[in-house]
Amino acid sequence: MPVPFETYVAGTFPIPLPPTLSPRFRVVDAATFTATFSSDRRHMRDAQGQFTVPPPSWPLIQCAGVESNLESFLALDRPFVGEVLDLPGFLRRFASTD
Repeated sequence: MPVPFETYVAGTFPIPLPPTLSPRFRVVDAATFTATFSSDRRHMRDAQGQFTVPPPSWPLIQCAGVESNLESFLALDRPFVGEVLDLPGFLRRFASTD
């Protein structure tokens, strides 16, 4: 990041936030993410299957046998890979201890 973590968080998530706006984060280690994430770009298509914006030039990101699991990564109310943290937990996990 181009700024310290604490600066980024303070500027992005004003505290306190109303509970309905409190962010949550799915934290997944890089090895697990690269081994499990798949996207067939369906989130970039309209109801007729046409791209709403031009797709990127690189190939699809897919793990064996999975078309897309982006929704599973985003559904923070369901168990999946990684750990779901609220903002205080995120700060405890990643803020420097200096």
